[in-house]
Amino acid sequence: MNILKLILPIPPSVNKYLYPKTVRNGNKTYVRLAETAESIKYKRKVKPIIKQEIIDQGWTIPDKSSKVDIHIDYYFNKKGMDPNNYLKILYYYQILN
Repeated sequence: MNILKLILPIPPSVNKYLYPKTVRNGNKTYVRLAETAESIKYKRKVKPIIKQEIIDQGWTIPDKSSKVDIHIDYYFNKKGMDPNNYLKILYYYQILN
């Protein structure tokens, strides 16, 4: 089994990941969700960490048709933090692509 072990900082919560942004297209105005500066900063910080660990551990990136099993352990610094609020950024943005 090909295993990659990572220790990463806690990502922004769902509440700090996206925000509603008003966009104009001609005469039409609509609202779409955009990433916050905090989530963009997090991804910029984490991507090189992951790439370096891939090299250090000799891990091979599976092809897109492969199934990948992900196991996440959280170590929070406060009681009552909900791990489900922190998964979205990890799954939404596929850092390895």
